[in-house]
Amino acid sequence: MKNICINLFTFFFIWNLSAQSLITVEGAAGTFFYTSVPDAIEGANDGDVVYLPGGSFSLGAAVGGLNIYKQIQIIGAGYNVDSSQATQITTLDGSIYFADGSSGSSLMGVNVTGDITLGYSGFYVLSNVSEILLSRCKLSILILGYEGSTIENILVSECIFTSTDVNLISSPGALNILVSKCIFNGYIQGFNGLATFTNCLFLSNYPGIMLNVQNTTIKNCIFLKSSDNNISPYLSNLFYNNIFVFATPNITNDGSNFLGIPQANIFIDQGGYVYLPNDDYHLQNDCVGINSGNDGTDIGIYGTIEPFIDGGVPINPHIQFKSIGTSTNAEGDLPINIKVAAQDN
Repeated sequence: MKNICINLFTFFFIWNLSAQSLITVEGAAGTFFYTSVPDAIEGANDGDVVYLPGGSFSLGAAVGGLNIYKQIQIIGAGYNVDSSQATQITTLDGSIYFADGSSGSSLMGVNVTGDITLGYSGFYVLSNVSEILLSRCKLSILILGYEGSTIENILVSECIFTSTDVNLISSPGALNILVSKCIFNGYIQGFNGLATFTNCLFLSNYPGIMLNVQNTTIKNCIFLKSSDNNISPYLSNLFYNNIFVFATPNITNDGSNFLGIPQANIFIDQGGYVYLPNDDYHLQNDCVGINSGNDGTDIGIYGTIEPFIDGGVPINPHIQFKSIGTSTNAEGDLPINIKVAAQDN
């Protein structure tokens, strides 16, 4: 992590914007500031970046929620209170729809209270979208289109799915979907081709945590489901280098999967079947998943060459700590202490 010094003028400029919870839109046309998310999205042009400060923002009273019809990058301050104490977390109150024109967009570092839907608008119009990135977000449900829409080349990375019911629904037209280092409290449904789940945690003990999932590759994941074998009833799915608490899941095992591993022998500090921010999902030193992924790194979210980043802090420089004096000192200076860190990935 690289510490960055900010001069007094720059600090007061940023602090003033944060105090007003202004949303920044940067692009070729310049830098503009807004007080509401719908206005910022409306004012943005293709290729612009929308920076959301900490705080809670309504997505407006428009039908269905926030509809995105352009290619934009949306970056919040993170979803975890412990990691975003200086800035507050960014919460978007409502549902988000990536519709026609939004291909190539991304959403990072936010907590979304409603659903996120790709290939559909809140006005009940089907559309085709591709090249969407969802990263380090906390959300309830992600819907990958409806029948009649085409969704392809989607990356969902380091997201927390909070619902204990359905978390992720895929339409038949969703292709080339990669879900990496995500945590699921509920179940997934409807995948039917060219989808990959890698290094994810399926914490739920829900009866049937993969429903109507076919032609999908699942690797380096951990399944805490402890009873019956209803992991995924379709044998067209491929399972590699996964950990299962249940000893006899109905999968085709090529020998690389670890079956019947007690839940107490997996994580450093975790219990139950839902995500808790203070749980430690690193593997125990003697866990069978250490360096047992198909890439030689750990099974679970801390595998791969770019492991899960705790706290959901996005890739842009992030304020870790700030302290502002209430009065000047004997020399007439106002004591200010601020620490900013740039993310490694």
